[in-house]
Amino acid sequence: MECRRLNEAARASFDVRQRGEFRPFHGREAESALEEILARPTDLVFAHRLPAMTVLSRLRGPTPPVFFDLDDVEHRVKLRAANASSSPLAKGTALMQVPALVIAERHAIGRAARTFVCSKKDQRLLARYALDRSRVAVIPNAVAIPGQRPPLAARPNILFIGNFGYRPNAEAAQELITRIWPIVRGRALSAKLLVAGAHPEKIPAFAEAPERVVFTGLVHDLSALYSDVRLVCCPIRNGGGTRIKLIEAAALGKPIVATSVAAEGLGFSPDVDLLISETPDGIANACLRLISDGPEADRLAASAYAKARTHYSLDDVRGQIARHIQAVLAQPESVGRDAGALRTEAR
Repeated sequence: MECRRLNEAARASFDVRQRGEFRPFHGREAESALEEILARPTDLVFAHRLPAMTVLSRLRGPTPPVFFDLDDVEHRVKLRAANASSSPLAKGTALMQVPALVIAERHAIGRAARTFVCSKKDQRLLARYALDRSRVAVIPNAVAIPGQRPPLAARPNILFIGNFGYRPNAEAAQELITRIWPIVRGRALSAKLLVAGAHPEKIPAFAEAPERVVFTGLVHDLSALYSDVRLVCCPIRNGGGTRIKLIEAAALGKPIVATSVAAEGLGFSPDVDLLISETPDGIANACLRLISDGPEADRLAASAYAKARTHYSLDDVRGQIARHIQAVLAQPESVGRDAGALRTEAR
């Protein structure tokens, strides 16, 4: 098993197409299908994430303007995974893959007419690639925001939501259940922890049926789910991009406890819009504080809701994207640019 993982990592260190999430996008069949689509009249191409962008970078000949959504800076995600690993093998295999990811990101950004990132922090990180910074735009994650802030819930329940097939979410849920929740449970005797989202079986504690922890699976009525919880706790320590789950919590009027990594890239200020803590004890005590102190919880929820309405509204973000598209399409030189020439620019 270890030899196989090392071989896979070695191949991926030279070519990102060898990474599991990249493979479905490559091969002659995928490239031919894309070429066939682009042979039809097409005004623009929107590529979501790096795997989709890498197959576009292999096409030759003129293409419409490409807009690249880089919602996670992949090489930083891999670096964080390496730094957080306690296994020398896992750390080594992760670090081996970083250079190829950096090269792929650099080529993809050079290939795109515009690259969209989630935060100014990501934009600054990519500035080291020495490409045209005017083509990397910050477009924040956004959600539909109610016209009025929902009231603070009386029930002392805590929510963590995510797709647990994504390792940083599963790791955070495991820490929340095993290290943070026992402290809260011991002092808030009627509280429940709701863990919502797909693939809860990826959380090791799921099989142990922990006390007063409810695994909801996928939830189709988020308003009903959020109405049953006092606060949202997000102890994520790895990953990249910005956490749409925190924007969603703010939009639905929930006070938030999070780590600094969970809140990075967002405009939420510590002790103004949310509570930040790094240790299991600190996170547990912050949750207990919001359970017991109604005025404090309400103040934080109101401030975060106002910030979400100002910065993370779907209508505003749609307008930002539309303006970038219009600006690119208004440039005659953006139409029909040669993919090979753009790959040369990326180098």
